[in-house]
Amino acid sequence: WNDVGLNDPYMEWVAVRPDALIDTDEVSSYDTFEKPKTGLFEGHESSRSNVAHFMSNLVSDKNTWEAWKFKMPYLCDSK
Repeated sequence: WNDVGLNDPYMEWVAVRPDALIDTDEVSSYDTFEKPKTGLFEGHESSRSNVAHFMSNLVSDKNTWEAWKFKMPYLCDSK
């Protein structure tokens, strides 16, 4: 997956990886990392609102897109 799209001028991608999804009414602070910070069974909560907010930023903010293009960011709510 590391080289998918790198040599194709028409293909760019980002795959957002939230952790344990929860429902909330509002966007709160959250963190994004290149790799998960916990083990398989020790996840952190990720609100659907925060995931949607981050994904919206990916498509509306060029700097956010460029920072994560061709990567798989791990997203979790801030503690």
